[in-house]
Amino acid sequence: MSPKKLFLFCLLAAFWGGSFVAIKEVVRTIDPFVAAAARLVLASASLWILFGILGKLKRIEWKLAWRLWVVGLFSLAIPFCFLFWGAIQISAGLAGLLNASVPLWTTVFIFGLFRSEERADFSRSTGWGLLVGFVGVFLLFYPLLQVGQWIEILGATAVLVGASFYGLGSIFNRYYLTHRKDVSFSTLLVHQHSAAMLFLLFFSFFFADASQSSWRELSSSAYPILLLIYLGVISTALALWIYFYLIREIGSVRASAVTYLVPVFALLFDYLFFSEIPSGIQVFGAGMILVSIFFLRARAPQAENQKESNCDKGKA
Repeated sequence: MSPKKLFLFCLLAAFWGGSFVAIKEVVRTIDPFVAAAARLVLASASLWILFGILGKLKRIEWKLAWRLWVVGLFSLAIPFCFLFWGAIQISAGLAGLLNASVPLWTTVFIFGLFRSEERADFSRSTGWGLLVGFVGVFLLFYPLLQVGQWIEILGATAVLVGASFYGLGSIFNRYYLTHRKDVSFSTLLVHQHSAAMLFLLFFSFFFADASQSSWRELSSSAYPILLLIYLGVISTALALWIYFYLIREIGSVRASAVTYLVPVFALLFDYLFFSEIPSGIQVFGAGMILVSIFFLRARAPQAENQKESNCDKGKA
């Protein structure tokens, strides 16, 4: 990998790892659902502008568009709801570690819910890989369970549920969309982000706590706006552009290895900004998750890894 590509690889991991710190900070002052909706507003606008300038957008038929929108709910809107709410209760570093479990959930859904021929490929080694990964997830929860911090346990569970929806959304993309020749990844991203944005705007206006005051505060304060610009423009639109550039230059399997660095940067930034240090058992649990992900991906055929890499990035 050339120095330029290595720099972009690390920058991408830093953008996605830093998003957990930005989320943690923004939900201190803004309702989490309003913050999630605002992030998607900025992300959608940035993607429309970016891909429009690059000439990457194409008209699509209604029967395809509604599928993109539904998948956008599962792969973006619902995970964001859980992630932003859970971030109120737990540290940014722990959120980043829990979010790293996305590939575990993807594997569970592949073998548990989808095509029978892939269920037949489930091996003992796959089972051991999943077992190691979910033991690692339990170890992330263990310090919270030990002292009975139930509100933090609830927050951590919410982030974990969000990660499972990321995994489910990636499967929907994989089986129903990414194999189609009539839709580009740029069109897929724009439509899914736009649909998720509309859902969260509706949700935040009618169901979020104190949503009206949150929107007013958001429009009158520069600090949360800067955080949301980072989340929507930098760690979403720009990060996705870098990711697909890396896929083109170094291949999807190598590009998807960014999964392993994202939680590292999440922990680093959590320490730098909030002086949070995870317990030793949580670090060990995170290591088990990353080892299991490496093992599961190493066992998968090259073509399957390429399809999975489209969505199993561990981003926030």
